[in-house]
Amino acid sequence: MAALATSQQDSRPGLRPGEVVELQTAPSDPPVAFPVSARGEEEVDLNVLLLDRSGRTRTDQDFVLYNAPVSPKGAVRLAAPTIADGERRQTVTIDLTSLVSEGVERLAVIISSQIPLAAVPALRVDLTSATLPGLVLPIPAEPGVAAAVITEVYLRSDADGSQWRLRGLGQGWVEGLAGVAREYGVHVDD
Repeated sequence: MAALATSQQDSRPGLRPGEVVELQTAPSDPPVAFPVSARGEEEVDLNVLLLDRSGRTRTDQDFVLYNAPVSPKGAVRLAAPTIADGERRQTVTIDLTSLVSEGVERLAVIISSQIPLAAVPALRVDLTSATLPGLVLPIPAEPGVAAAVITEVYLRSDADGSQWRLRGLGQGWVEGLAGVAREYGVHVDD
């Protein structure tokens, strides 16, 4: 596992695309949280895809988004956005100890907007966990990218047991959220 970089936004540690960190979890730990924040008028939505071993959704219910904010068994929960002091925030929480009961071994955490992500003022995605508070996640800066899988959370199993890990991605789609959803097997009406 690579050493963490310092984020460009501030002095907190940042995760580069491709870097992996372990998410230490104990049943008593609070859920892992991914807060997204941005300044200004543009809305940035936070979404999560629950994936099977092959990296695909099993059904359309594996898509946690604004009108379906809780996964089928409640391990993933998307809070309603809040606005304070000109900053819009939205957070998704993931109970890793309950996630396996949903038959999920991998999650894709996604952000999307109606405008390119690079044009959203002060856009930031963090990770908050018991062992990694305030880790800054990668956001693609390419022009035209309106949606991105910022990170993937996955269960790694070997002879020593299982461990949840987080991989920085920052992979963008010009086609927006519909393009990301199709890539992972969600049926999207045109």
